Amino acid sequence: MKLSFDHLVHFSHHPKEAMTQLKEHGIHVVQGGQHEKWGTYNTLAYFGLPYIEWLGMKDSSLAQTVSDNELIKKFVRDYSKGSHFGTFAVRTDNMSELKERLQSYGYKTTGPVAGSRRTENGQLLEWSMLFVQETTTDLEMPFFIQWGQDDDERLQSLQPFLTHDEQNLQFDALYLVTPDMNQLSTKWSELFQIQADPSDFSPSLKGRCQTLHLDGVKLVICEPTEGGLAAEFYEAFGAGPFLASFSNAPHRQSFSLQGARFSLHP
Repeated sequence: MKLSFDHLVHFSHHPKEAMTQLKEHGIHVVQGGQHEKWGTYNTLAYFGLPYIEWLGMKDSSLAQTVSDNELIKKFVRDYSKGSHFGTFAVRTDNMSELKERLQSYGYKTTGPVAGSRRTENGQLLEWSMLFVQETTTDLEMPFFIQWGQDDDERLQSLQPFLTHDEQNLQFDALYLVTPDMNQLSTKWSELFQIQADPSDFSPSLKGRCQTLHLDGVKLVICEPTEGGLAAEFYEAFGAGPFLASFSNAPHRQSFSLQGARFSLHP
């Protein structure tokens, strides 16, 4: 069984505005489609298979009735906080084996839950999701996804969406804030069977951080110690992803967008 970073979910009050704003920074965002049974829709930016999803509300009355999808339930709960990074997904090629592993570690799971959306050109995309009921740490477990296509097929179909003003941007790191860095890093490195670097103090983020090497993207888990960007996000939204970093940019730049932080570097 293989586990890889799949995508970051940005809870957004205005997903289509993100398309215009990010274009100014050389990031190409495309129309996604509607999740007809959940009352939501999205826009998307792809960096190979890893991508960012700006998840928006299409029908709040319908979204509030969803009972079997923990992602939508979290989106509804957090909507009043304003736009911000909400959670992320880890891709698997064997959902049944993953579910058994999670349960062997004592986790309670929900799903797999079937998902689908119709693109602007009418194509139906399908996937399944598995959710974990996390109670032992402040930062919730990511959810897990398995697509109806294998990785090579999906990558081929995504080729038209990978041009970012002729930049070959790579989504290289996702930063997450939590007050439980040591506990979380130990748990995730063991559960995902991935390498964890020694922790170190980050002067720029004003906190202790530890990097986990998940296939596709580095997960940098930070515990704020004195103000700074990580602490500001935690105070506003609680534990979760707060900064997305991209390599292969023509020059270094950082900017905020809809309650989240982006960093581009060569």
